[in-house]
Amino acid sequence: LLRLLEADREADMLSKFDDVIVEIGPMLVATGYVGVVFWLLAATAMYYCEKDNEELGGRMSSIPGAMYFTMQMLMGEFVLNNQFTVPGKCVATVIAIFGAIFFSIPVGLFGG
Repeated sequence: LLRLLEADREADMLSKFDDVIVEIGPMLVATGYVGVVFWLLAATAMYYCEKDNEELGGRMSSIPGAMYFTMQMLMGEFVLNNQFTVPGKCVATVIAIFGAIFFSIPVGLFGG
């Protein structure tokens, strides 16, 4: 940490990082908003696909319960995939693909 602060005095990197955050801030906020909306919609879709699935043991018996597993799918994990029904597997695949696309947006904003 001390080296970082020492380097900041010489290169003024933190002020440059702050300039980048200010410049791309609105795009990050919009990306976050779209992400939260997609998370809620995806959790609702998983709930409707898997609410009567006995193999899951009630893990998707509510939308908040489905939100936990949907967030894991958005992060790249494909949890409980052998216990999903066919429609649930299709929705989970779409969630995983969207998650990979969605999380690459902030990386591209910082890299560009």
